Amino acid sequence: MVTLIAWKLFFGIHKEKDNPLYDEHGKAVINFQCSLTLYFIFSLLLFLPFSGFNFFLTGLVLIFGSITNLYNIKVVLNSQTYNYPLSIKFLKN
Repeated sequence: MVTLIAWKLFFGIHKEKDNPLYDEHGKAVINFQCSLTLYFIFSLLLFLPFSGFNFFLTGLVLIFGSITNLYNIKVVLNSQTYNYPLSIKFLKN
């Protein structure tokens, strides 16, 4: 997951001057990936007190991130818009 964030960060920095849409979308992707990593770490920390329930929570975080990424790839290629729910704004647009 960290290598994916690093790759998207590199691509966003490299292409941000080519098109403002790349910059905006790159920041949204990095915000979502950082938020997803934070949620994943939080769900792993919950393994100690809630081991049975947390298995499903960690799986849900991974499935949610995968589905959201695939959906946004499809939508961006067709309409140039995106939606990353539950994303914390670490980088401002």
